[in-house]
Amino acid sequence: MRSLRTLSLVPFALATLGCVVMDSPEFQRHGAVYATTNGVTLYDQGGGFAGMSGTTCQFSRGGHLGTDVSTSARQPKVLDGVKDNEGTLVLASTEGLLHVIAGNGSNLHETEVASFDRLSQAFLTRDHVVAIGGCTLRWMGGPISGQRNLNLESENCENAQLAVDRRTGAAFVTAGGEVIRVDEHGTHPLGHEADQIVFSQALNGLLLLDAWDTEVRFISRDGDLVWSKDLGNDGRIRSAADFGSQGLLGLTLESEEPSLIMLDGETGELAIETELSQSADVISSFHGEQLGLVLPSRVELFSFR
Repeated sequence: MRSLRTLSLVPFALATLGCVVMDSPEFQRHGAVYATTNGVTLYDQGGGFAGMSGTTCQFSRGGHLGTDVSTSARQPKVLDGVKDNEGTLVLASTEGLLHVIAGNGSNLHETEVASFDRLSQAFLTRDHVVAIGGCTLRWMGGPISGQRNLNLESENCENAQLAVDRRTGAAFVTAGGEVIRVDEHGTHPLGHEADQIVFSQALNGLLLLDAWDTEVRFISRDGDLVWSKDLGNDGRIRSAADFGSQGLLGLTLESEEPSLIMLDGETGELAIETELSQSADVISSFHGEQLGLVLPSRVELFSFR
């Protein structure tokens, strides 16, 4: 990302273009981010966001578009982000390069911190950035000299999925189906297979999903099965996200009548179910206080009532 420029302040909460994808008493709609489709991360504080629109990484501050960062590189994508009392921190990727954008208010700066073979996912923790690209899993501390690499032994690295314990920096990976945990003590197979994994910070475990399946499972960080639930004929699971501050796990279902459901994280029982006007992917903020529904041309923003 090469240059900085400032946008005028435009309240996104007043955006009303297009139809509302969800109208539910359990959620309060804050508005929509239009044409932000190549990655978006939500903030817990103030309902803000950072998202990639074309080659511009846009930031909001308290419901307004603020400073943005532009790049001339192809296929830029926002991967993760957090906003707290110390400022804003966002991870983005461009052509295999991992960027960190940090700062307070309009004083944002960008740094290229690492290059990867086919960088696919990256997450922020308390002390590290954890990223995966190709068959390489990498931890990066504050200084770049703190890097630690692990080469995955899998024939299916291109489809590897990563989830991270933000408190400890432990990584959970599914590559070729098998789910493993990697931490300071080594590599630990968990005895389960899954196509997609989501780590719940509050519940200290993993949600396991399989492509084109209707069953979800939740396991402890050590691999013990906590619960499983078959969603039956309600539709194929499209996406999932952790809403740990609410004690919930969110999923969107792909069917003739798309829907968003929330499962009780401790029991797997259905807590909330609401129809969607069209298919969407669900995303959550760092601590799960904000909810986003990602559509082809916009991201709709919600919070829990």
